[in-house]
Amino acid sequence: MLQFSTAQETTDWLSAVATNIHDLMLQRLKMANKCCSPRDQVVHMGWVNERLEDADCSPTFTPKFLALKGSSVCVFSSPPPPPP
Repeated sequence: MLQFSTAQETTDWLSAVATNIHDLMLQRLKMANKCCSPRDQVVHMGWVNERLEDADCSPTFTPKFLALKGSSVCVFSSPPPPPP
């Protein structure tokens, strides 16, 4: 649990974390696209939740990693490894 003295400190910290996640995702996207032809490049990737229903009809959510690549939607249980 994180606790801050002011709401502004909380906002600043969350903003810094979000910025770093965004920057790292863009870096990973550029790395993935180095080995792809222009028509097969990844245009977006990130985490989504898959909604499933149990036998008792209660919803459960499973995290999935989604990538939009060319005309394909790719769904993974975890992010694919970076290219060599």
